[in-house]
Amino acid sequence: MELVFIHPNDKERSLYRIYLENILDDCVIIEFFSFKQAQEFLNKKLEKNERPCDFILAATENKSKDDDVVDFYLFCDQHLFKVPFISMGQVSLNEIPELGEEQIANHQTAHIMTPISPADFRKRILSILFPDRMRLEPVAAFQKVRLFNFYRYNKTHCHIYIKLGRLKYVKVLNKDSIYTRADLDKLKEKDVEYLYIRNDDFQRFQVNYFHNNFLEFDSELSSPQELKEKLEFTHAMLQEIVTRLGFSDSAIELTEKSLKAIYGIVEKDLTLTELLRKFSQRNDYLYDHSYLTSIIGCDLLRKMNWFTEDRLSVLGFASLFHDITIKDQQMAKISSCEDERLNHSEAQRKKYLRHPIDALELISNYPNIPQKVGVVISQHHENPEGHGFPHRLRPQELDPLSAVFIIAHEFVNSLERLNFAPEKVGEITQQMASRFKKGHFKRPMDAFLEKVVKAA
Repeated sequence: MELVFIHPNDKERSLYRIYLENILDDCVIIEFFSFKQAQEFLNKKLEKNERPCDFILAATENKSKDDDVVDFYLFCDQHLFKVPFISMGQVSLNEIPELGEEQIANHQTAHIMTPISPADFRKRILSILFPDRMRLEPVAAFQKVRLFNFYRYNKTHCHIYIKLGRLKYVKVLNKDSIYTRADLDKLKEKDVEYLYIRNDDFQRFQVNYFHNNFLEFDSELSSPQELKEKLEFTHAMLQEIVTRLGFSDSAIELTEKSLKAIYGIVEKDLTLTELLRKFSQRNDYLYDHSYLTSIIGCDLLRKMNWFTEDRLSVLGFASLFHDITIKDQQMAKISSCEDERLNHSEAQRKKYLRHPIDALELISNYPNIPQKVGVVISQHHENPEGHGFPHRLRPQELDPLSAVFIIAHEFVNSLERLNFAPEKVGEITQQMASRFKKGHFKRPMDAFLEKVVKAA
């Protein structure tokens, strides 16, 4: 069974997905945060003469999106007449003026009024999908929750288990335990997709899940360690949300909170030596690389007196998402098209050399993201010699903000190769100085050598 599920709110959608995964064992759930996304997906299925899905569940309470709801329903009414359409929320389809009762009656529809308890939601879904069943199936002793959802927290409110067999569960986290992103990453590396909660604890879990103000943090009130941990969890969440669903309003808001915290770090004027010491014993390249590039780039803007909110936003977004289409950390470490790691497969090579364009195309679909973010991302592998990729741009052809980003990016890449050793900074900058004194690189490189490195 395949379900298309549309809900604009990331937290509510993910919570209802947890419910659905425990109600419908073999159901594949395809999530969207907008009706436009869902319609494009279903239309592509129809064009390929594929079965679009088995049923549709769509939240309709967002009145500001009524036009999208109407267009989507009319599309389904015309092209997916046999696919059951279930609306949910405080506004049902027949309360939307543009949809008449007769038109709605023509389609297989039902409505679930929210808010609703997990138990009542279960009964309602099963009664709609399987009206001929004489009785409901018993509720399992354990409820499964995707590992991804635990990146929203760092403390358990009940015992957490993994499943080793049909009836065998092993506890991995005790109630009230504090855990880190690294703890979850270790489980992820072992291909653990779900964690499990006793059914008796599930009500408390879903209440805490819904009311948790995820990552509502203040960089001024957080200790350096607390801030580091919160930013790590945020980065993991953003990578997962954006690669699966795109940039929802919630994802953009989460990004802006992260960047605000990073700007706070820059304003504290930590020395380069202090920053590098924090990274020398770590092993999370994608996060460390993005985080440190954003700090170095934003600090460079400040030292150049280019420190405006718009420029900070562009560099911050570009730092967090320039490698968004790369999953393999080893591939993300490649900075040159001559790297021998690209010689194993021509398909792999082409895919890697396209990743700035792929990231640009992903970013370009979202008008709420500053337009220049895409420009910087598309140029972040260009170089002062003019033989970078994907466009082999000369230094004077680059956007000035791209030049700032490339200097920060190159510096961080060089540091990573040398395990963030502070004593190697002079060697790295000497090599960079001989290359980056041309075109749009000259001004930021001068400021970098004079004001950033000297303060190390």
